Amino acid sequence: MSDSVVGVLAFFKPALNYSLRYSDGISTRPGVRVKSVVQNMSPSVSFMFAERITLTYSPSYSWYSSDALNDKVSHRVSAKAGGEFGRFDVGMTQGYSRTSELLLETGLQTDQESWATTLTASTPVLEKSSLEWNVGRNTRSASAFTDVVSWSSILWFRHKMKEGLGMLIGAGGGYNEIDPGADTDSQQVTGGLNWLPGPRLSVDLTAGFDRTYFRGSRRGAITNPVYNASARYRLFETTSVSLGVSRSILAAYYADRITDNDRYSLGLSQRLFGRFNLGLGASLGSTRYVGRSLSSTVPARSDRYSSYSAALGTHLKDQVSITVSWQRGESESNVQDFTYDSSSWGLSLGWRF
Repeated sequence: MSDSVVGVLAFFKPALNYSLRYSDGISTRPGVRVKSVVQNMSPSVSFMFAERITLTYSPSYSWYSSDALNDKVSHRVSAKAGGEFGRFDVGMTQGYSRTSELLLETGLQTDQESWATTLTASTPVLEKSSLEWNVGRNTRSASAFTDVVSWSSILWFRHKMKEGLGMLIGAGGGYNEIDPGADTDSQQVTGGLNWLPGPRLSVDLTAGFDRTYFRGSRRGAITNPVYNASARYRLFETTSVSLGVSRSILAAYYADRITDNDRYSLGLSQRLFGRFNLGLGASLGSTRYVGRSLSSTVPARSDRYSSYSAALGTHLKDQVSITVSWQRGESESNVQDFTYDSSSWGLSLGWRF
């Protein structure tokens, strides 16, 4: 291969993924489930410029054998850029997506369009410390559900205590413009640790609290703990275990609601016979829908869900991969139409330069 071709491919990276899956228990609307064969074709291409700017575009084509589901084309675009200005490292990410996904929260195939913008700036303040400021603006427009424009800002203080151990403290807030429905304000205070005691174990932890207010409501602040913790341990050269725990507060797809979300996950990765990769996973979670008013006539909803998965894959060549997968999911809700169980089997092929 000539040097000019290698140079072009160094910043032009194409990929292609195809999956064929059979699923039962797919929700076409709350309380209605169908079976379907699902095919998905996802080409993607990434460009890199001057080692500081990356642009990725990935359309996705989905076909369903069930007439109750609509074949759709989705689009995802992301851009990243960074640089140095004096003592500051600055960065920007911009994302756009237009999708039609089967969402647990809505119980149906939901068309939505999203924009996400994040700006970051960091600077050293002491020998082992730095300040980092993040500002973000996200928009979500969903057919038949709420449209949300979110603004957020958080300031982080990071300090390296010793080799393999760092701490961080952050404070910030956000504002959600919601249509239809009441707008919300929120404030967060968070602290955390990054721990890397050796080559086998890594731990990341952040924890704090969130205070959310519905504008125009007499309810007052809704205060909840929030946290995000992950750990990965390599038992052997070919075996690793991962653990994740999180709690978050998000704007719901329904007017005058926020969601209080818990999630716990466990994963096992095992290399077999030198060329196969086995992945096993399990997750548990819950979502509680918190309303603007304590006396709301709309019934409060609470969902509990679990999922289990297994995947076995290998590389046929350096750039070609094949994976066989299985997944089962269950959800219990105090609103009967959102109680379900489903399972699926799938085969996927991937090519990446």
